[in-house]
Amino acid sequence: MLMKLTTVLKPESMVILPEYNQNGLLCSKVYDVNDSYVFENSPMNIIKNTLLYFLNDLETAIRGSKSILGSYKMLPIVICDNLRMYWFPSHSPFNRNCIWFSLIHIDDIKPINKSRCLVIFKNGLLIEVNMSAKRLMHKRDLASTLKLKIEERKQAAESHHLLEMGLMYIRELNERYFTTNKSKYHMEQKEDGME
Repeated sequence: MLMKLTTVLKPESMVILPEYNQNGLLCSKVYDVNDSYVFENSPMNIIKNTLLYFLNDLETAIRGSKSILGSYKMLPIVICDNLRMYWFPSHSPFNRNCIWFSLIHIDDIKPINKSRCLVIFKNGLLIEVNMSAKRLMHKRDLASTLKLKIEERKQAAESHHLLEMGLMYIRELNERYFTTNKSKYHMEQKEDGME
């Protein structure tokens, strides 16, 4: 295990665990796919530093998740969607016992008993969590839904560019398409798709 000074997560980062040093300071143990590190920063500070590195902040990330998922508590966040960095907390992010998980690295969640579960990562790492498997699976599923909805929005935006007009029309799922009639420069509402 190496002591690292930088506190920015990478796409290979899998989980952040709270850990106290010998002086009682809240630190973090970060597991990457091939290694683990201890940071003299709290898990919350690592999340905040990483968001800032990607030109975001925690409040904005939470507001963005809330706009997509609705008013759930302890929402997952997007650190960087292009790098598939979708993270979710085990507890309130402000709770000193909060563990942060990277969605894409989790293979499975198994119950140990009613109040504990085992998180199995794709690289074989096992982490025990003081939470029911059902509750943690719900949090993982919210993160999966967030990822899916963002990917759908990106795909819709990319496929609905109207470059001739210099405009972009975005169609939300289950909504009607709008197209521009190039010769008349007016909007025509279409039921069946773009023309």
